[in-house]
Amino acid sequence: MKKKGEKPAASPGWVIVEEDYFYPLRFEADEVFHDAQMHFRRGEEKAAANEITRAASWLNFAASHGYPETQKDLKAAATELTSLAKDLRAGNLVAASRIDSVLARSAHALATWHYFMAQQSLAKDEMTFAAQDLQAASVYLQSAAKSAHLEYGAGAVAMFEDVDRDGRAVDEGVTIEPNRVQSHLDAIKAELNKLSATLKKDAA
Repeated sequence: MKKKGEKPAASPGWVIVEEDYFYPLRFEADEVFHDAQMHFRRGEEKAAANEITRAASWLNFAASHGYPETQKDLKAAATELTSLAKDLRAGNLVAASRIDSVLARSAHALATWHYFMAQQSLAKDEMTFAAQDLQAASVYLQSAAKSAHLEYGAGAVAMFEDVDRDGRAVDEGVTIEPNRVQSHLDAIKAELNKLSATLKKDAA
């Protein structure tokens, strides 16, 4: 049993999420999304299915530790991912557009989850966790847009770069001002809402 604040030994299948524990995996799902697409494009359907199953487990995990505002979309995306992986393993014909749209909705759901985690941390005056989750929300927003074949304008890109710098800064022990975190929180929310509307429109 590890003490609070002590980095646990590597152990596949374990995700440490309590606030004072080592939390190294906030970007892992983004890597899984990327690997799933790469395997699919190479014609490696079963490898893609394995990555998509991993992604579904991440979304189910997030749903089980989520908020009422995020659980529905997280569970729906996890269900879509599971169905997609099943079809790939069965050798059923799967269009690239289907993978792209499912991964876009999944990444958006995770971005929203991290946004609400950041919002909660800000309310608790926990700037480190707020900045880290905003950084993750930014990463998943960009991942969702890439899967949906969308591009952000220069203003959004600059904001994402600032959010990323803050996330890396707090990892190094730098303190971020609450007003700056609030500003980024507002900007991330606006981008979440815009992308949500676009994804819903495309799915209609």
